[in-house]
Order: sequence, then C-alpha cells, then structure tokens
Amino acid sequence: MAHVSTEQMMQTATSLHQAGRFADAVEIYRGILSIQPNHAEALYRLAAIAAQSAQISSALDLMQRAVAVSPENPIYHRTLGDLWKQAGRLDSAIASYRRAVQIKPDDAETCNKLGMALDDAEELDQAIASYQRAIELVPAYAAARNNLASVWRTKGELDKAIAGYQQALNHDPQSAIIHNTLGRTWEMAGHADKALACYRRALEINPKYANSLYNIGLMRLAAGDFAGGWDALELRWQTTGFESRPAFAQPMWTGAERADITVLLTTEQGLGDTIHFIRYAPMVAQRCRRVLLDCPAKLVQLLKGIDGIAEIIPRGTALPPFDVHCPLMSLPRIFGTTLQAIPNRVPYVHADPIRSVLWSERFAGENRLKIGLVWAGNIKNKQGRHRSMPLSALAPLAGVPGVAFYSLQLGPPAMQAQTPPAGLDLVDLSADLHDLADTAAVIANLDLVISIDTVVAHLAGAMAKPVWTLLSLAADWRWLLDRSDSPWYPTMRLFRQTSPSDWSAVVRQVATALESPAQLKHPETRNPET
Repeated sequence: MAHVSTEQMMQTATSLHQAGRFADAVEIYRGILSIQPNHAEALYRLAAIAAQSAQISSALDLMQRAVAVSPENPIYHRTLGDLWKQAGRLDSAIASYRRAVQIKPDDAETCNKLGMALDDAEELDQAIASYQRAIELVPAYAAARNNLASVWRTKGELDKAIAGYQQALNHDPQSAIIHNTLGRTWEMAGHADKALACYRRALEINPKYANSLYNIGLMRLAAGDFAGGWDALELRWQTTGFESRPAFAQPMWTGAERADITVLLTTEQGLGDTIHFIRYAPMVAQRCRRVLLDCPAKLVQLLKGIDGIAEIIPRGTALPPFDVHCPLMSLPRIFGTTLQAIPNRVPYVHADPIRSVLWSERFAGENRLKIGLVWAGNIKNKQGRHRSMPLSALAPLAGVPGVAFYSLQLGPPAMQAQTPPAGLDLVDLSADLHDLADTAAVIANLDLVISIDTVVAHLAGAMAKPVWTLLSLAADWRWLLDRSDSPWYPTMRLFRQTSPSDWSAVVRQVATALESPAQLKHPETRNPET
C-alpha cells in the first residue's frame, strides 16, 4: 500500500471538512494526531468541528493545545478568543484577542473582535480604541463602524452614534441591521419620524426583518394603537437580545375558555414586566380550571396571594402537570386589550402583613413625608442605561422641607447612598432589602415613591401607592406618548425628559411638585369598567 503523508491526509480531511462531511474529516484528523500528536493544524480543525457541534469544552481543550504547539499563529489565538467568548470567559477572550493583535497588529477583524469583547466587558473606552484601530486599517469596515456607533450610543453620545451609523451605511447601504440600529438611536434622540423611516428602509431591504417589524410595533403601542401593536409584540422571540420562547411539549394557550384545563403562565424579560402583566392572571383563571405560574425564585414571596394563581413554581424546579402554557406578555393580545379597556384595578400586589408591621416600627415617630427613592436600573442592561441617573442628579430634592428620603435602590448603584448630595436626608435601606417582598413592605409604609423606570415603579403602582416615575426621552412603549399619567397604574404620575440624557429639568419639576402638598394627591383607584 502506498505511503500516504500527513500532508496528503490533511488535504483529504480539509476537503471533507469543507464539504460538510464532518465525521469523515474527524476520523482523518484523529488519524493524523495518532501519528503526530502535536500537529497544530489538525488540532485547530478538530476544534472548529467541535465548536460547530456546540462542544465548547472539547473545542477549548483542542485549541489550547494548538496554541501551545504554535504560539505565534495569530489565527489560533483569535479562534481561542472566540471560544473563550462563547464559554462566557470574557477575560480570557480579551487576553487571546490581544495576543493575536500583538502578533499581527494589522488584522482589522481581530481588532473588531477585541472591541466586541471589551464592549461586553464594559471596558467601553478600550473598545472604542480597538474599533477605531480596525477602521483605521480598513476604512470600509462597516461592521466595525456599526459596533463603534453602538458604543457611543451606550455612552449616551447620540450625535456621535448617529454619525457613526450613517458612516457605516455609506459602506454598507443594504444592511437592514444598521438601518434598524440607526432607527432605534433616532428614537432615543426624540426623532420618531426619522426612526420610522429607518425601520421602513430596513424592511425594504428585508421585508421579514423581525427587529424592524417589532420596533414599528412598539411605536404603534406607544401611540396607543394597541390593536396594531400586540401582534408585533409576538415577534419579540425572533429579535436580537431576547430570550428564547419557552420550549414545552404542551401547546400555547390561545385564550380558549375550558373548565378542564390547567394553564401554566411563564414570566419573561425583566421583573418589572412580570409585575406589570401579572394583572392578567385573574382573567386567565376565569377561563380555565387552574392557573400555575413559573417565575424567578426572587419573585415567589412577592407574588403569593395574587388572585387567580393556584400555585407558584420557582424557576428551575420541577413543574406540576399542565395542559397549555402562555408567556405573560402574550396575554394582552389574547384578551384584546385596548387603550380604553386596560385592566387597571389596583392594588393587585400586596405587601406581607407581618413584614409591613415590622417596617412600620422602623418608621415610628417620623412625622415628615416619607419618600422612597430609586435612581438607577440594571447596569448590565446596555439598552436601558438611558433610563438611569446618578444619585447626584437628585441634589435639587435636598432643598425640599418636611421630607425624609429612604433609598430603595439595590445593586451596585446603592453604594451611592452612602454619600448622598449635601443636604439630602437619605436613609439607606439596601442592607435590609433581601427581596422584593421586603421592598413591598417598606413601600406599604411610605407616603410616596419616586423612581426611574424600573421594577420598583411597577411594584408601587401595582400596590396602588402614589408613585412618581421619571422617564427618559425614549420612554418604553407602555408609558405612551406625552402623558403625565398612566392608564396601567392609576396612582402613578409621569415626569418626562424633554431632551436626551438631561435629567436636570425632570428633577426640578419633581422638587417643585414636592413643595406643593396638593401635588401629592393622586386619582382614586378605579375598576376597569369605569
């Protein structure tokens, strides 16, 4: 039998690999390694196939071996960076990309990938430098320009972001993705007409592009066109950045009224969304035998006692038998909710009586107006950063007499409560807020909650407590347009930005309203029929 060299074996395996015959290619690659255990290219190719099969751990092992054999190969380091990123190890991914750039500084693709990893790691200034390097190497690199613009948007520098997206489109005018992201940025800047034009242009390029169809749907919802918006909301499963649709063998519930079925409701997106849409649970209960709720463990105590829910199952634990399932945010469509018929009977969330009494003792003797404050949301949510502000932005509230402020802020921004603005009488409660049930017990003892658009605003509204919600210019669709009230929450008042990133005017309005006792009054709670 003629001798076959490892080079010939590699050629054959590579051809099979490119033809999609992975099993045959793997057999030959392994044969090569049995002859030459340190054959770097065979290790690299096997790693690629393992990655394509979602065997990330195996791919990482193979790729690390390839890098050890050939430490000066920039492609190997870049590929290892890709694998680390897939494994969620951003620190290792950044290190691998940086090593690849050190070996080959003129590789624009690696500079772009390094920028993306730095972006994900919140190293925004370094990400900007890496994207700019990629663009310097390849001025027509539309993807790098798009990524750079997205960082500017994250930082709130919308003019730079818009210019960056437009430059990206100069090099890739047929990119529906870039037209869509430019449209979203125009929305954040308060230019709905320009945003809509971008979304429509994206759909001219790709009529089935879910992101733009979804964004147009959200604009319709914000305008109060619920009939036209709920269908588009169902596209959320197909859009970038959303979790996957729940995978169950049981079918989706379509709203059918059957006395013999059990419906499993599932939560999605943020905690505020769950509190917002759990109001539909009693309506579901009227159409079936039993309602179950699958939700994050941190919400279980808070949502106990919601009318219509027979059992709450913490996410990740075994589910009892059920016949059909439905995500909470699909319920408005199922029930045909219109702007005039929003189910807004409050309260539908209640504080635990025992916890409330314990907190009332903490507040005993305080005769001033007791106000809870929340100034920042989830800092990991890049798309929602424009909703947040630093505590220092609330400095004008320090001059309001007869008020005691209490911090309901959680997460890293809660640290700011330790050094409040001068004159702001702020008590930090974060150490004693172990879950939202604790937060609810505090809210039950307050006179007012002032919050940015986050879960606490929804919680106070669902509890029928007076709540003033501070909204960014690009407010979420549920707050509608140009309104100072919310049809979802009768006790809520809205304070809106008039220019992007400018909280000063909003806070001044709040301070002025606090100085007038009449401003603290809120509408009486009402039934959906009234």
